[in-house]
Amino acid sequence: MIASVADAVSLGADAVITYLFFGHSDPALESKSFEDCAAVNARARAVGMPHIIETMGARGGLAQNVFDPKFIASHTGVGAEMGADIIKTD
Repeated sequence: MIASVADAVSLGADAVITYLFFGHSDPALESKSFEDCAAVNARARAVGMPHIIETMGARGGLAQNVFDPKFIASHTGVGAEMGADIIKTD
């Protein structure tokens, strides 16, 4: 994390953004990405700050083609289900 949600609020930011790396070859790193997004989402919701989740396939991960539309649909769907107000993706 570069800054906290509280930092973003005090700096007058309009939103916060996190990355959600999907299909990582290391389950621990993928889990950490999910945990970070969930924690930021909870903090952002508590203060009314929009949360952008940038979902993307982990390069060198499990997906043969991170630009496959079905794969992109999978990780953007997960981002939405995690509570993102906005999804940014490839």
